[in-house]
Order: sequence, then structure tokens, then C-alpha cells
Amino acid sequence: MADVMREPVLCVCEQYWDSAQFAQCPYCGTDLTDLANRGTPPAPGDTDDGTTTGRGHTGPIEPDQPGAGTRVDPDKRTTHIDLVVNGTHHTLAPGDRLLLGRDDDYPVEPAFRAHTNISRRHAIARFDGERLFVTDTDSTNGTFVDDIRIDTHREHEVRPGQRLRLAADVPIEILRRR
Repeated sequence: MADVMREPVLCVCEQYWDSAQFAQCPYCGTDLTDLANRGTPPAPGDTDDGTTTGRGHTGPIEPDQPGAGTRVDPDKRTTHIDLVVNGTHHTLAPGDRLLLGRDDDYPVEPAFRAHTNISRRHAIARFDGERLFVTDTDSTNGTFVDDIRIDTHREHEVRPGQRLRLAADVPIEILRRR
């Protein structure tokens, strides 16, 4: 049987993977078959005629693994993250922190005002220019990533495709912008 050759698939975590070898992204767990069926842009360094320039690939996460992912060019990385709470957008640029809660001094307080299950000083979101982190600041009802309560006072990375929620019923939509 002949080997199946497919174009690399760009995952939501900005890794390219061979969907013929991986059904899920080994990095973030995204369904690569679904992404492959929708179509993705060519991998960095690929040309329209199918040849490669050798530029743009920074190497696989696990070099011994066939079809392992490669990073997207730095100029295609996320430059801002919007956290959307009850329809209100809060933009985080690289190096920014956003205090989440009902404290009157917090910029997001109006979005949380009606949610009495959110602590006054519930959590902190931080964007380092590539990754989003959240820290629960000893809230009463917890901070959740993919429905798993995170430890308090420990920074937790929220990877692309993961869901962030405060308490039982306050989702925070994460929009990554370039």
C-alpha cells in the first residue's frame, strides 16, 4: 500500500502536522482530520509549485517523531489576545495583565457585576506575547480551564483551543489576533 501524502495542516496552536500520521495534534489535542478537511494555508517555506524554500520551519517539537510539527513564522504569531466577558472585549498586548473580578478598581468589574458567584478579586490573566496564563487568586468558586479547576496562586497556561471559565457559569471567550 502506498504512503498517503497530504499537505501539512496548521493547527490552532500554530503547529504544522501531517494529518496522515496524526489524527490529533500531539501538542494541544485539536482534531487534525477536521482541520485537514477544511483546508489550511501552506506551511511556511512552501511554494505554489510544491517545492520548499527551506525557510520558515524552526524544527519539530519531537524530532524523532515522523510528521512532527513545526512552528509558524514569528511574524504570523498572535500579537494580541481579546478576553470577551459578557460581550465586553478586553485586549491584552504582550506583557499585559488583566485583573478579573468584581472589585470596583478592576477594569472588567462592570462585566462581572451581575455575577455574585465571582469573587471581588477572582483571577489574573497574563499574556507574554505568545502564551496566555491565568492565576486563580484564591477565589471562592474557582477558575476552570477545560472544566478542570486550577490550583490557586499558581499560574496556569491556557493553550489555544482550551476554554476558560470563572465559577460555575461565567465563560471567558479567548480571541487570538495577529
